[in-house]
Amino acid sequence: MSDSKKHHYLPQFYLEGFKTAPQETKYPHIWQIEKSIEPKTRTPAIKDTGCMTDYHTMDIINNDRQFIENKLSPIETKQAILLKEIITQNKILSDQKTRLAEFITLMFYRVPSFKSYVE
Repeated sequence: MSDSKKHHYLPQFYLEGFKTAPQETKYPHIWQIEKSIEPKTRTPAIKDTGCMTDYHTMDIINNDRQFIENKLSPIETKQAILLKEIITQNKILSDQKTRLAEFITLMFYRVPSFKSYVE
């Protein structure tokens, strides 16, 4: 069995778009606001935000505990490139619409509440 690993349900490339400025530490941070009667703010590192230990791990797929994480990685790479293109162009081109819809759909379904539903 492999060691536990931090898996992001919010991709780090996505969180980078919300990083605080100026960055004063080695790792980029974002603003996080706790929803409550008395909201509190903090600035966690992106590498520690939107993640859980072994979040994408499933013991039932080919005895490969990293199967889902390994499949998501190349998809996230393509999605990061797509978002960078859209931001640079400041518009969504016709051939980008389907890929953007795929990104939005994946973001909708990879959150903890959906995982709880599946389990």
